[in-house]
Amino acid sequence: MSAQKKVDLQDQEENLSAPEKTKTLVIIESSKKRALYSQNLSIYTGTEVFNKLNADEAIEFLKEQEDEIDLIVCKEKIGEENTALKVYYYVKSQELKVPFILIGHQSRLAGAVQMVDPESDWSEVIREAAKALKITSQRMILLNTDKYFPIDIKNFMYSLYCPVNIYQKGNIEDKEDFQLLFKEGQEIEKESIYQMIKNGSESLFVLSKERLKFTRSFSDQVLEALNNEESKEKMIRMTGALFSYSQSLVQKSGMDEVAVKVATQTINSMIKTSQKLKGIQNLFEIVAQNEESFIYNKSILISIIGHNLIEKMDWASKEFKHKLCFMAFFHDLTITDEKMCKIRTTAELEESELSEEEKKRVLNHAYEVVEILRSYPECPFGAEELILQHHGKKNGIGFADDNLNSEISPLSALFMVVESYVVLMLEGEDKNSALGSLMSKYTMIPYKKILLSLKELLED
Repeated sequence: MSAQKKVDLQDQEENLSAPEKTKTLVIIESSKKRALYSQNLSIYTGTEVFNKLNADEAIEFLKEQEDEIDLIVCKEKIGEENTALKVYYYVKSQELKVPFILIGHQSRLAGAVQMVDPESDWSEVIREAAKALKITSQRMILLNTDKYFPIDIKNFMYSLYCPVNIYQKGNIEDKEDFQLLFKEGQEIEKESIYQMIKNGSESLFVLSKERLKFTRSFSDQVLEALNNEESKEKMIRMTGALFSYSQSLVQKSGMDEVAVKVATQTINSMIKTSQKLKGIQNLFEIVAQNEESFIYNKSILISIIGHNLIEKMDWASKEFKHKLCFMAFFHDLTITDEKMCKIRTTAELEESELSEEEKKRVLNHAYEVVEILRSYPECPFGAEELILQHHGKKNGIGFADDNLNSEISPLSALFMVVESYVVLMLEGEDKNSALGSLMSKYTMIPYKKILLSLKELLED
């Protein structure tokens, strides 16, 4: 594209008015699916989303509305209820002219509503919603969300230059008060960033429509720096910056283009770090000094120790090492709270002070991660099944506890052992005590072999 055309396109984007505010009613019983559709509908179309669990709730909501809803997104059936039929017939009886997207198949509504295959990913629903709400591709650039997008300030410690203009928040009370800090192309002043962190700043900002450009450059800069870095401490910190940014993107936006890009780059970063850190001595001391989250510390330790441990297996391969890093990144994606991530048995879950909703999330997290991965275009073959099994249950729900399954994939079994060891060590146990606990728990021969290899690795 010529420079003039680029300028013209930028001018068109700047001159577009934001899409008019719209309202969308979503009727789905799964909390995870509701969150996925709601987040992405809001981000990509700017619509205000109202969630209901069944047809009765939806109809009651419609009765209370003074203004018409602009779009309905509804699952075909919820339990035994013919949800879509019930809601559609009410809409028709009230002569409401509302576009209707049905997730599923209902022959009686053929031609009357837009049907989306329930096996397709969330992006198909978003595309149909954008058409129904008359959101053009140019208008979708604006996203009708905040003009500025927050970036964790620590990430700028690992960037050399600004790929886009970088802003800082001025008056906290004024939502529109953003001040230019670094210009596009400017070298990032690390001392300034360090002082801002010391003073309590948590985020800097980029224009929302430029976040993909920022993301591409930031990821590339971190990976390039990793290639040239020899310090274990710096490698772990740099990978942590990518990890935190990536996980927050996936949780906020689902698997959109930006989130997929950063997730892929983060996994590559974890692979590079694990490949370069051949020895595992002092790893826990190094990780204890960094300021990243518990979930990152756990994930990077699983990657590095697992990488080294796989080399001692008779089934070792580069492919399995890469899959292990993929698992380490995604395995706890839906339970980022530290106290939830530490739970590894049914007894620990029952004795915890978590709410019933949190306990349910812990029980189902492996299954729910796999649901999200259906939208990830670069998922390694078989990785979904490996993540389903990472607590020893083939269906991804709950914990195997003492009922170990000999049919679990060897890589999932290795992941289980390493994760258990890492959590015990992060909680303060010493090496011998942690190994002793695991020897008592993992008594089946395949797991014992992995543990003996782990003990050998720790003594190298």
